[in-house]
Amino acid sequence: MERIRVSKVEAANRPLDTAIELFFAEGDPLAVHTLAGAASVIAADLVERLRPENSWDKRAQEDNDLTPQQYFAIARATQN
Repeated sequence: MERIRVSKVEAANRPLDTAIELFFAEGDPLAVHTLAGAASVIAADLVERLRPENSWDKRAQEDNDLTPQQYFAIARATQN
């Protein structure tokens, strides 16, 4: 099997693009939600690593006085 190399940005963009296409084509809502959620996690991880001062996860935690565990329980509830 041939290996496919993609950047992390592309790894976030491709499932998001597919989710958007499925959404407008009235595709499976579970697939749309799963793909968009996966893209969101990858994008958040990239921001956290490359520009932590711009992290929306940290900002949301701080603005709402939540621990990381509380925040992620809320933020990922529908994905889980």
